[in-house]
Amino acid sequence: MTFIEVVLASALLGIVSMGVFGVLNYLVLQQKRAEYFTGAAEVANRVVIMFLDNPDNMPSGGQPIAYGRNLYRWTYEASPIEVYDPNATEESTPMSLARLQELTVSVWLHEDSGGAYTPSAGTPGIVVRRMLDPLANRNPDTLTRKIERGDVIGDFMSGGGPSRSGGSQAPGGELGGN
Repeated sequence: MTFIEVVLASALLGIVSMGVFGVLNYLVLQQKRAEYFTGAAEVANRVVIMFLDNPDNMPSGGQPIAYGRNLYRWTYEASPIEVYDPNATEESTPMSLARLQELTVSVWLHEDSGGAYTPSAGTPGIVVRRMLDPLANRNPDTLTRKIERGDVIGDFMSGGGPSRSGGSQAPGGELGGN
């Protein structure tokens, strides 16, 4: 082998290895990003379940939730859903569709884990929306707690109670946390 052949072989090996390492780096970064999104989805699911179990006992704002090695910020909002029923009467009854609510949970990666203080386009995160019927009970424990608190009749007559929002809130009502 001549010196030129050795140099060309080394250069070709370097180019091929740069390509392989570039692909491996891309795959590792995509895996990490998928881990962030999966964690955000799991935290959003936890917040939905906490809200369904007891909307009046949600954690105070500014507390990040840990999932795996990462921290996540979150916020939620429950608002009434406007339903148009052409056959509805003027009176609102507890069994009307006006009692339905939309729960919106936003979760994004905490700044200590490489995310941001507020959700932005480049921050890994997720928004989950769920339609809720405040009168429907998820399990017997929920019904038992409502009976013990005396909330069953109040929930039935008011259509589920007022809208609430909270979670990781920054001063001034902006999304975010401490």
